[in-house]
Formats: sequence, C-alpha cells, structure tokens
Amino acid sequence: MQWTASDDYGVTSQQVLLSTDGGLSFPTLLADGIQGGARSFSWPIPPDLVQQSLRIRVIARSISGSPGFGDSNNDFATAALSPVITSVEPNVVGARPAPLMVTIHGRNFYQGAIGLIGAQRLSTKLISDTQLEATLPSELVSSPGTITIAVENPDSQRSQPTNLIVLDAGGAAGPVITGASISGKKLLVNGIGFGDGAKILLDGEVQKKTVNDEQNPTSVLIGNKAGKFIAPRQTVVLVVRNSDGSLSNAFNFTRPQ
Repeated sequence: MQWTASDDYGVTSQQVLLSTDGGLSFPTLLADGIQGGARSFSWPIPPDLVQQSLRIRVIARSISGSPGFGDSNNDFATAALSPVITSVEPNVVGARPAPLMVTIHGRNFYQGAIGLIGAQRLSTKLISDTQLEATLPSELVSSPGTITIAVENPDSQRSQPTNLIVLDAGGAAGPVITGASISGKKLLVNGIGFGDGAKILLDGEVQKKTVNDEQNPTSVLIGNKAGKFIAPRQTVVLVVRNSDGSLSNAFNFTRPQ
C-alpha cells in the first residue's frame, strides 16, 4: 500500500489500521511506529482472512503529536486460496500395526483444515498455515500399498493429492516410486529399486526414452520428452517397470501450475 503525507513541521511517525466493515471502524492495528518519511507498507495478508469490505487507514503524527489520517477510497476484498501440498514426511514407511502420524508441508492451510484419504477424514492438527500433522489409523498402514493424501480447507477447497508409500515390513521387493517432478520437457521420477533399463509408464503408456540417471541410477529415472505430455495441474498415474517385469506402486502425480 502507498500513500502521501505532509506537515509544515514534518511527519514523525505513522500507523496503519484495518477496517473489516467498510470503514465504519478500524479496530485492527497492522503497523505502529512507521518512520515519518515512509510512504508505503507491505502487509502479508493472513491466509484465513476472507472478507469483502476491507479498508485501510493511515494515521500520521506531526512533531507536536497532532494526528491526521486518510482512508482508502474503496473497499477491497480478499479470497481464500486453495491448499497446496509440497511434501509429506515420512512419505515411505514399512507396514505396521499401529497408527502413523505424518507431517504435511505446503501452503494456504486454514484453521479447520483436515487431512483426507479419499472421503475419510483424518485426525488433524494445524501447526501453521504451511504445516499440518495428521494421524493415519492403523488399518490404513497395516499392509503394503499406496495411500493418497489430500488437504481440505473449511471452505471445501481441496489440494492436489500426494502419495504415501507403505512397503512390506520386510522391505521393498521391487521398484518403488516416492516422488516425481518436471524439468523442461523431462519427467523425473524418484524412488528406490530402479533396475538398469527400467521404464516409466505414464497412464499406462511406456515412455521409450526413459533412462537411468547417471549419478543415481537406482533412485532416479528420466523420461526424456515425457514432461511435455503432462499439462499444468493435470494428474497422471506413473508406474515403473523393471526389465524383469516387476512393477512399482501406482503413483499419482499432479504437475504444478
């Protein structure tokens, strides 16, 4: 936000206040003690502030302490953003008979946000607008498989899904995908147990230009030109097939915007 302020004897300090009722009152102090020469202020809008009738007031004080103020001319509004998951920790675990707590990292997590597996609501604790803790019941992690986790805010906006891999308690018997990303036209698939000559399957289609990464051949596969087949925000299913025919878990990957 920007403003102008002047006084014959100089402006010594300034305040910025917020109204949520169209300027009828300004109960919220956003900043105090702003230097007299400042004419702008950056306010990080809280992610859970969703209002239609917001206004700003700037109060400037002269050297004598006399105040003058100005309000924004029109209302402005803030809108809720969709939650976004960037990672889940841990994202690969062994099968177990007990519940599992995971930490979900991302952004735009509001008060009341919950972790979801399908339609099942998880016991969830909000740590911050970028972190949640969710507990998966024992029946979901007692056998090998891929669990798809999402976050839903109270306004019903839902994040893209991300995967948690549950391995057999004895360890992985074949390839396992733990993550994926796009770099230019390349699709990068991360995991464990990738054999020499392993191939990426994208929605069931073999990516013939798949190669093992030179530095990390058993944990990174590169699908040359496969990235161009995935549009922003599109979700695809990835599978890795080793040369012996063993298949990985099915991994849901959503390309970021």
